[in-house]
Amino acid sequence: MSTAFTTLNSSTDLCDKTWANEIIQSYSEHRQILGQSAVSALSGTEQAPDKTLWLAMQTWLETYCTSFVDHVNGPFEDANKTHAKFFSLPTWRAAAGLNANGFTRNTDGGIVYGKIQATDHRTVTNFQELQAGFSLLRWTAASASPGNTWQKIGQAGSSGGCDIARDSAVAAFVSCPWTVMTAQPYAVHARIFTDFTTHTAINYRYKTEYVLNGISTVVSHAIELYGVGSRDPANPPGPFYVYEDIDNLFGAEYTRSVLGSLGDAITTTRTIMIGDIDTPPLSISSWAVCPLAASGVEGSAYVNNTYDYTPAWLLKWNFTYQN
Repeated sequence: MSTAFTTLNSSTDLCDKTWANEIIQSYSEHRQILGQSAVSALSGTEQAPDKTLWLAMQTWLETYCTSFVDHVNGPFEDANKTHAKFFSLPTWRAAAGLNANGFTRNTDGGIVYGKIQATDHRTVTNFQELQAGFSLLRWTAASASPGNTWQKIGQAGSSGGCDIARDSAVAAFVSCPWTVMTAQPYAVHARIFTDFTTHTAINYRYKTEYVLNGISTVVSHAIELYGVGSRDPANPPGPFYVYEDIDNLFGAEYTRSVLGSLGDAITTTRTIMIGDIDTPPLSISSWAVCPLAASGVEGSAYVNNTYDYTPAWLLKWNFTYQN
């Protein structure tokens, strides 16, 4: 877990490298989770009051705050979509308690705002604003794509009636092994239809791995996978072809849900499997049932993979220092 930055006040010795190095360590860690180089702590004769590094940190914060998720006003742009809401420079400044025009500058002529200059007087406020600025930047996001996928299917036809077709399809599903297929989003499907001579019943599942690689190991993180459920778009819309959350993963159609989460760890790779369920869909569907309400009934749900609903990873970082 993170440790709070040291609380500083007007009597704090700002020449003590301890307070500066807490901030520098946070700066270095934030850079590294974005794939940038580390920054060394002050040592030896290096001076904490030197303004060159302070200017670099202020410039970095105002440039890269937009790479972090706005957990204050987000974390998503829309109530039911999966586009992460990132900080803008104005929203980051407001949330950090900075002036709308930037960092506080203590000059011979009084207080003004912007990035620190060589002739400025550095005060405890300069430390406090960097502490607040880095503390806000704690979450990142990445899109998620389906990886390894397995299929399990059972189907049957019968001239003996709906129940026989359904039960035969359930039995076929149970005896069918999971087989590898090309990458597909998780899906679950239950369908029964008739031509008034033969009843046909079909149920299948896709279980899918979502994998995120290349995660920084400079600090630990927890992670969540978000997605949106909808009816399988490959099937025609209509009153008898409906969205049904058979596995209770999503709730209402086109509602964003947490599909999986993993606790705090230091690791380069995260994997979450969606849909690793052996239950035959026809045995638990409340829509695809006998007797038929019409010549065909179908319930299906899948992880929507279209632009507005692409599954998303949310990474929650535990930086060493964070208020």
